[in-house]
Amino acid sequence: MSTKSIMAAAALSAAVFFTSCGSGVPESTEPLTQFTYDVNGVTLNLVEIPGNAFSMGLTSQMSKVRDASIHEVVLDGYAISETPVSGELWDAVMGGSHTAGKPVSQVTWDEAVKFTRKLSKLTGVHFSLPTEAQWEYASRESNAKGFNTVNEWVGDYYESAYGEGIEVNPQGPGKTEKRVYRSTTERNGLVSSAKAGNIGFRVAVKTNKPVEQVIADAFLNGKPAREPEQRKTEIIKVGDTSFKMILVKGGDFDMGGTEEDQRKYAKPDEKPVHKVTLSDYEIGETEVTVSLWNAVMGSLPRYNDAKKDADKPVCNVSWYEAQSFILKLNKITGRSFRLPTEAEWEFAARGRKSRYNRYAGSDNIDLVAWYGENANKEVHPVKGKKANELGLYDMAGNVWEWCQDWSGQYMKEDATNPEGPDTGVTKINRGGSCEAPWSSCRVSNRQSVPPANFKKSFGLRLAL
Repeated sequence: MSTKSIMAAAALSAAVFFTSCGSGVPESTEPLTQFTYDVNGVTLNLVEIPGNAFSMGLTSQMSKVRDASIHEVVLDGYAISETPVSGELWDAVMGGSHTAGKPVSQVTWDEAVKFTRKLSKLTGVHFSLPTEAQWEYASRESNAKGFNTVNEWVGDYYESAYGEGIEVNPQGPGKTEKRVYRSTTERNGLVSSAKAGNIGFRVAVKTNKPVEQVIADAFLNGKPAREPEQRKTEIIKVGDTSFKMILVKGGDFDMGGTEEDQRKYAKPDEKPVHKVTLSDYEIGETEVTVSLWNAVMGSLPRYNDAKKDADKPVCNVSWYEAQSFILKLNKITGRSFRLPTEAEWEFAARGRKSRYNRYAGSDNIDLVAWYGENANKEVHPVKGKKANELGLYDMAGNVWEWCQDWSGQYMKEDATNPEGPDTGVTKINRGGSCEAPWSSCRVSNRQSVPPANFKKSFGLRLAL
């Protein structure tokens, strides 16, 4: 499915959801420009949240939300109330006498929806409850406050362990008996008429500002832009951190489990061996390190330590998180970094004269790789083993390296600059790891993994 068709389907789904709340106020198609409202003398402040992609099902500390399944979500822009609906705002809309300065609570989902309808009529703006995806992203990535003061209703129907794959503007499952209420660490469900526990809510509104095309391209199209400039070996600096990109002169090679001792170990997905021709490109001298990731992102994925691990490959990285890192790196540098294609990865790992070694740079794995038997299953600093003849380190062992491609079976036909299938369920990662046996570190070995997966042995290497 193309990006446009995906986004159109998501827009239709969003329209269905917002209309179902029945505010009586039609949704505007114009970009939202007002983010503060006077509601019968009470101020309602909204926080604008630009569209983005994120891994849903995680807390801000990157631990798993209870009753969630981690998956990637792409959101268009929206705005959400800066705080949960307060007692005075509730009274201004619904009447009553609640405690000032505190979030309203003991509210049913039905009552919260009734509030959004009345608020919409008072302001002329189509308010709703946020979707669960909007709520979770705002709790982690926005300037909105108070996400731990009360549990909060969201618009979605409840289903345990939601989501698989990548979703665009998700609205939750079809109709079920319960609605979702959230905290930052848990998701739960109650019938919409239930008034139980410390449950409040906040309101949201669409801003009609779609996610940037570069984000949609990175996460949905899977075919990143390439730089037109002449390739060269170069040093790139981000803050106080530098990294080296090495020129790989294009050419052709036999890709897959080739004639030397690769063949007797080759798995079915390494066949048939086929001729591939590549243009010039650049590839990272090392895997992306903890220090580089931290310089770009300002924080680290789970279980990485900025002080102890600075020179180690960053790990516990999903394919989607790799895309987020690359997008931010590109904004900082003005370049078009990307993940290598699987063909580029294998060509670079093989080198030239030694291209039919079993491992990247040698037939002796202990010279070039940290792997299960010699690594104690621990990630090691980069450049601790011998480079291959192109000057590339750790292309065997240490951490698995994500490639851009969806997984697919090789074809026997010759290929030029192949980028893999257009769609798929799993992504390719290559090279083996500190936890893997020697056989996984072979230069032609392939691993297919869902792109939302992360573990201690998953990292990345950049390409241009």
